Amino acid sequence: MRKVFSILDKIIPKAFQIIALWFGGLCIIVLTIGTAWEVIARYLFNAPTSWSIELTEHLMAILTFLSGAFVLVLDAHVRADAFYRKFTGKTKASVDIFIYFICIIYLGTLTWQSSLYSRHLLATWARSSGGVMLPLFPAQFTATLGAFFTCVECLRKMVHSIMALREE
Repeated sequence: MRKVFSILDKIIPKAFQIIALWFGGLCIIVLTIGTAWEVIARYLFNAPTSWSIELTEHLMAILTFLSGAFVLVLDAHVRADAFYRKFTGKTKASVDIFIYFICIIYLGTLTWQSSLYSRHLLATWARSSGGVMLPLFPAQFTATLGAFFTCVECLRKMVHSIMALREE
């Protein structure tokens, strides 16, 4: 079991890094180009685009949700350290197990409900109300995928905390 976990422990963070950097990088490039074009079109040519804000909203949703697991891999998420930094050893591992357990319940529920909503958006082929009328499914599906990936990372970190608790 430890061998399988050791292999997964190397693969999962690397996969989340690739997803976050490639998709995140692509989203940032498209966001930059779209926003720059909107500024140029609006202020130099007095011809604002009908698609820029809508595209930005969809790409920000994708960027936000797909980066969650990678932020957790890096331990770069926001944590209330007032009490947590004082914990050591078994206490810290126990608190981590509790925190990750709560996160897994929340993210599991979010994944489940978000997948139901994503399926509904795909079945009805719902579109945004903006000028471009982009399909809502891709942005919503990334919320589902991001919640699932973050749940997997919480589970991985919880296993680390359980192993740390057992070793002490």
